[in-house]
Amino acid sequence: MRCSISAPKPLNAEQIAEALGIARSSVSNSLKEREIDPATQTLRACVAQAETESWLDPIALQWMQDMQDFLATADTWFRDMLTVPRPKLVMLMKMGTKVVSLLNFTGGKKSG
Repeated sequence: MRCSISAPKPLNAEQIAEALGIARSSVSNSLKEREIDPATQTLRACVAQAETESWLDPIALQWMQDMQDFLATADTWFRDMLTVPRPKLVMLMKMGTKVVSLLNFTGGKKSG
């Protein structure tokens, strides 16, 4: 069954879930399955092929591997954030770059 929601302004996951009567995580998972997963699978295939190409510049291969690592990290973070209660998630989002300062304070790695 396909469903379409029309709204004058974009809806967030919470509003979509409420309109459809489903869990917020279902909305987020659906978006992930349509957008992130295909990109991750394509990049994985490209990296696997690139690793067999002797003519490929090693720097280009490293960039591809770095992007693959970044997507894997983002995917893990995404799944973790689905388990965070909404009020805590809102607080975290409002902290913005202050989170980086907190990481530095607690001894986390500094990155450029």
